[in-house]
Amino acid sequence: MGGAGVAAVLGAFGYGVIVALLGSVKLKLAEERNVDDAQVGKLISVLSFTSLIMVVVVGILLDGIGHKPVIVYGFLVSALAILIIAQAKSYRLLIVGCILLGFGGMGICTGANTLVPVPGVILEEGGTPALNLGNVFFGLGAMVVPVLTAFLFRKTKYANAVTVIAVMMAVATVICAIARGFPEMERSFDLGQFFELLTHSAVIVGGLALLCYISLEVSMAGWITTYLKSHNLADARCSSILSTFWIGLLAARLLAGILVLSIWVPEPGHPWAIVVLAALSAVAIMVMITTRSGVVGAAGVICAGFFFGPLFPTTVGVTYVHFPAALHGRVFGPIFAIGLIGATIVPAAIGYYSKGRSIRKSLIILVVAAVLLAVMGVIMAMTYPKEEQWQPIFNHEDLTGWETVGEATWEVKDGVLTGSGGQGHIFTKTSYENLLLRTTVRVNEGGNSGVYFRVQDKERWPTGYEAQVDNHDPNNPTGS
Repeated sequence: MGGAGVAAVLGAFGYGVIVALLGSVKLKLAEERNVDDAQVGKLISVLSFTSLIMVVVVGILLDGIGHKPVIVYGFLVSALAILIIAQAKSYRLLIVGCILLGFGGMGICTGANTLVPVPGVILEEGGTPALNLGNVFFGLGAMVVPVLTAFLFRKTKYANAVTVIAVMMAVATVICAIARGFPEMERSFDLGQFFELLTHSAVIVGGLALLCYISLEVSMAGWITTYLKSHNLADARCSSILSTFWIGLLAARLLAGILVLSIWVPEPGHPWAIVVLAALSAVAIMVMITTRSGVVGAAGVICAGFFFGPLFPTTVGVTYVHFPAALHGRVFGPIFAIGLIGATIVPAAIGYYSKGRSIRKSLIILVVAAVLLAVMGVIMAMTYPKEEQWQPIFNHEDLTGWETVGEATWEVKDGVLTGSGGQGHIFTKTSYENLLLRTTVRVNEGGNSGVYFRVQDKERWPTGYEAQVDNHDPNNPTGS
């Protein structure tokens, strides 16, 4: 793994830190800064709304200047934002910190999620398996934060503990700044093409799927500790279960990236995986709502994390299938922006709905989000590009479907189409258009042959284009 791979992994890890941060410090914020659940919900919404705006801007910026500057900018601004959140003495300053965290977080998130699937960055084949594997580090970052903050809160004050997280992000800034080996990009921006992407059906459906998923992930990350406190669990216990939620998410992404999805769905990253995992997530959340046992509730939390795991990278990967790699930065921006609408509205709605009720009852909103995500998965499966099948034009037995012109003798020997004798050509009887042709050709020493295409007439010397298969003329080498 080169410098680009290190930056991609750090980006995924760093964004996991950002997503888990507010949920990890929420109980301490309430204790030391007198921030209640409704205000925490507002902080999460501010972070999400800022991210919603910035993700489109950063996606355009990335296509213009490349991955490295965007990721470095993201880490630098995020470090400053977390430092402000650590040292803030007023709620207004906490809001400022969350706004800046949205600015920086989108640089990290967009940079990582468009760099990870590039072939050769972390996996040779790239694509959805690479997204699942790369996002393991997102889960690792989200898992580390509640464990680290719980440990630091026992040793020092809130401000000092959260400052340690800011220092971690500053170190990542330096590492990414000195990293090398980032892939070259076509650095251009077409405003008309961008607006065309916004109305593309794959972008709209992918965005709506992320709206449902991000609602689930951000809401769970922000409200798990409050939910567990409703079961009268100690703060330290709540933090450890939150960390285990992220471990489950991490483990699922690791399995999806390496093995599991390739076994139980038609191919890695297929949208039917979204349908199955979303349905299982709905079941896990229903268990959390209906149980009166803290142990069973904690089990529901952990299972939800495991089922959540592959949903984000698989949804992004399935959406990317519809577009060339050069457009992934522009595609990621709008789908993630649509997704962040859910993160802006749903966590705050849960906090509002829980007033006068219980946090458990308010989680029914997440069951609805999971069911809608399953519906989006069905739509994505129905529109998923089918793998093109190669159509043979030679049956390896005889000359059925072919006609000859000229003096050459054409015959099938041991399954191989063979030409000998004088000059001549052999043509398919069927015409083709918009095709890919794959063939294996062998020519004798000093021989001159070729493959014609877009032929206008079947004459001894046909009019059309020729791919040379030539061993006798250095000015017309094979393939020219």
